[in-house]
Amino acid sequence: MRLRMIFALLVLYGVFAGFEYDPAGWRLILQPATRDAAEVYWQPVDDLDVSSPEGLEPYNRALIAAEDRAAAHPRDLAPPYLLYDTRTLVVPYVTELGRELAGARMAADVPQVRRQVAHSQAELKAVVENRADRPINEEHVMAMGIRAELNRVNVLSNTLDQGLRRRIAAKWGDLVVIEWNPFAQPLSNLM
Repeated sequence: MRLRMIFALLVLYGVFAGFEYDPAGWRLILQPATRDAAEVYWQPVDDLDVSSPEGLEPYNRALIAAEDRAAAHPRDLAPPYLLYDTRTLVVPYVTELGRELAGARMAADVPQVRRQVAHSQAELKAVVENRADRPINEEHVMAMGIRAELNRVNVLSNTLDQGLRRRIAAKWGDLVVIEWNPFAQPLSNLM
């Protein structure tokens, strides 16, 4: 009964809320970002299609080269990613030097595009690697990582906690988004 109610509310909300398609795939923005609260979204399906992994090796090598370049220039570039459906390498940049670096080909046979973004790899990694004060230390946060397609730090929660939204926005601004998954469980509960 409770699960039916959740799904009924989601369907109802889906009629009135906006779906957004971005490089990360379809996602439903449950609560948009405001100046004092972080964005909360739900991604019903991970649309990664690995039905044909043949021929992905050149793309993986190009991605590794782009990741190495982003690690060497963390203030100019952001984490790169592959669009698997079009098999295109996306190299995000923040500064003009980053734009030049992103324009350099990673592999001759891999389509590549540049994309200007707001947050550099250095900014995103600083949030994730700060042991004393990071989103994973917040109550109701179960996982955390950099979501390159969103150019944000992504935290996973199974509750729609307004206090969490406000605390995250106050500490990290728009660097962090919350992915809501009602079925997520802490790793300690899975064992």
